[in-house]
Amino acid sequence: MITALGIGAAGALHAASTPPSAPTEAQANPGVWGFVITFLLALAVMVIIYDMIRRVRRMNYRAQAQKELADEAAEAAELEALSGHVGTDGADGADGTDGADGTDGADGTDGADGTDGAGDAAKPPKAAPPTS
Repeated sequence: MITALGIGAAGALHAASTPPSAPTEAQANPGVWGFVITFLLALAVMVIIYDMIRRVRRMNYRAQAQKELADEAAEAAELEALSGHVGTDGADGADGTDGADGTDGADGTDGADGTDGAGDAAKPPKAAPPTS
């Protein structure tokens, strides 16, 4: 038994001490399949990068648009506060807001034309549009 282990160890030392044979050309090169796989991997990376750039650009545009809308809303609120008007749509506000045309809401507040919001009876009738 000891001799069998000694022969096995000696064979392993002999195999480890001999240099391996040089690889052949077919073993050293990746071949056509290696090129195809590398090319497809590079193509997939480029597509992913292009898609990521497109998504980041879209997020930046959306953030910029939201910032501009918030700035416009803040500016409009500041102008309304300075001018004393609450409504901006120009219509008679049933919710109690003044319209840009000076008409009032149903809460009884005065409009820009001095009429009260208690009802339309205190307002002069509107003239009919001219017919041609």
